[in-house]
Amino acid sequence: MRVADGRRAEAALAAAAEADRQLEQEREFLAALVGSLDAAVVACDARGRVLVTNATFRHYGSYGPEEVAVGSRPTTAGLFWPDGRPLAPDDHPLLRVLRGERVSDLELVFEPGDRGPRRIVSTNGTVLKSESGRLLGAVAAFHDVTEAKKAALELTELALHDPLTRCANRLLLSERAERAVELARREQLAVGLVLIDLDDFKQVNDTYGHLVGDEVLVGVARRLRAAVRPSDTVARYGGDEFVLLVLLANEQDISSVGERAAAQFQEPFRIGELLVEVGASIGTATLPASAAELGRLLHWADAAMYNEKAARRRAHSKLGGRKAR
Repeated sequence: MRVADGRRAEAALAAAAEADRQLEQEREFLAALVGSLDAAVVACDARGRVLVTNATFRHYGSYGPEEVAVGSRPTTAGLFWPDGRPLAPDDHPLLRVLRGERVSDLELVFEPGDRGPRRIVSTNGTVLKSESGRLLGAVAAFHDVTEAKKAALELTELALHDPLTRCANRLLLSERAERAVELARREQLAVGLVLIDLDDFKQVNDTYGHLVGDEVLVGVARRLRAAVRPSDTVARYGGDEFVLLVLLANEQDISSVGERAAAQFQEPFRIGELLVEVGASIGTATLPASAAELGRLLHWADAAMYNEKAARRRAHSKLGGRKAR
């Protein structure tokens, strides 16, 4: 019996050793598998304690060994919402999944400060269960979408802005006008518009070339942006036409906006070694929010600008007549 017992003990020890060896192999395989993934991965047990992380996850957050150690609570250090709010500990995707919440394409930001670059990630989480349905834990994967988001923003920028001057284009001007009207109605403000038409701009292109003309347009846009508030809109409405869309405390304030716009053309534009003088005809219009509409504002401003040009031509004609005598 003693010999049999000894043999059984040896067999049990051998079986245990084999089980340990297989378990170690499975752990090595799991670590290699998780480590090979491009996504940042972290998994926890049913109690919300970290079991597995891969190098990508530790790299994204620039986490030290103590921050993602096995058995520790999932860390939200360096994790933020897109609006800049830090992620609360209980909002970690793993813990949300364990609570039965759905975590799919959740946008978060890894921002480890001076320890690493800022990354925008799309986060997906899932609960882990045994074949019998017993809760085992949860896993979360973070996919870096920084470049994709940047490309999408650039496409949006191109779609809504003039590529030369970076001013709003007609589409964005229309959207901003709708928002301005809504805000004006809530705050009991007026909506104002300044239409600016560069005088004889074709002559600038003919004299100096289109490259210089483009630089003048860029300079005009820069000066107009400096003449209004950041909340106001500067749009390039046509080849040599610009529009200022502003909110006003009262309709009379539009005159000061027009004056500031006109003042931007008192000095010539320096383009390299050239000094290029450019004049502008300016028309203004303003309406209370109850009647404001972009087409109507543009029509009134265009009419005001035409009247200004006509008055200027009449003044020049009178001066010319006196000189002839």
